[in-house]
Amino acid sequence: MMSFNDYIFYEYLKKTNWNIHNLYCNLTQTADNILNFEIPSGVSCQLSSLTSSNFASGCKISAMPILNGSMSYVYTNVNLENLNRNITYNLQHFYEGYKHVDVPFVHYVNEFQDKKLPLRPTLLYGRMHLPSQHLDAIFATRLSPWLLFFIQGVNEIEDGVGDNLCFNWQYDTGKRCLEFVYESSGAMLGVRGLWNLNYRELNTKINMENKAPSNMRWSLGFETYYGVLTKCAGASLGMRLHSGPSHPYAPFILTCTLNPIVGHITSTFSTAEPRTKAFSAQYDFNIYSYESQLKLGIELWRSKQEMSQSTNDPTANSMSSLLKGTCSTSGDVSISWQARIRNFLLTIGTEAQLTKIDPLFFGVHFEYSK
Repeated sequence: MMSFNDYIFYEYLKKTNWNIHNLYCNLTQTADNILNFEIPSGVSCQLSSLTSSNFASGCKISAMPILNGSMSYVYTNVNLENLNRNITYNLQHFYEGYKHVDVPFVHYVNEFQDKKLPLRPTLLYGRMHLPSQHLDAIFATRLSPWLLFFIQGVNEIEDGVGDNLCFNWQYDTGKRCLEFVYESSGAMLGVRGLWNLNYRELNTKINMENKAPSNMRWSLGFETYYGVLTKCAGASLGMRLHSGPSHPYAPFILTCTLNPIVGHITSTFSTAEPRTKAFSAQYDFNIYSYESQLKLGIELWRSKQEMSQSTNDPTANSMSSLLKGTCSTSGDVSISWQARIRNFLLTIGTEAQLTKIDPLFFGVHFEYSK
């Protein structure tokens, strides 16, 4: 389940028309959401609040095995006034699962003015962990309709290594998206790229929600990085085939990635019936060792009809609970149940290794937002 701070950051990108699906790092996002969902650690409770249209805060307390917590603050000059104040009214807001790939958006010069956005849409985020005094921070800004720049910082007070900064610069034209990364800890330099092969430029003012005529979309991408201090390098290639918005049958996403250095190939297939169920499969194979693994995941949604707060008329069905489960040929089994109970979001999960004599891992997470 997406955290409150992640949801605010996602809304910031959405309101500034930044397409996260056009990034190579999100090539397998849907399969990862279904197959590699996070199980809560112990028992945790989170309280969050959108105190104004530009400011949000939150605190989190976790127990079992140890007691710790954190405080976080988010500020953005992008107006979030239209964001539903009672965010927990619909579990769909925090849902992390099948995400259909958005149609590539063609940016244009006067985009910020037409969308009534600030000249430099900016977001600031900070979080302090207690009692470890671990600090996290994010600074993100849109330098132009085509550019997004953000800095992630991590500070370990008790760690002698010192601070770690990650600089990320993204350039998106719709047809292609380039990403340049620099990490200070190992002086690592990285480049990512994604190209949409059958992309056709439409009207520059078309919205991402509008339908495109093509029923199939191909994307190819790559990633390469090198650590100057660690003297280590890596590379990967990837492709993605997904159905277009006007596809007559169930939507699907097919991906394949290759790491030529270690010889690892990963292929995924995901499909869904909107607001009912989703399925994903992942097959890993190593061409050097011939080792392989198959992993399957499924989502089952439960929806109920909500009443409009203004007219008391029935509205579209909203997600009230979600059951997720995965299993693999290596014996890993994970189950998670997420639900909305009044203004609370509840997540209960467990995972186990069937081929080993290991105890079950169990966690519960409560979240209240207003």
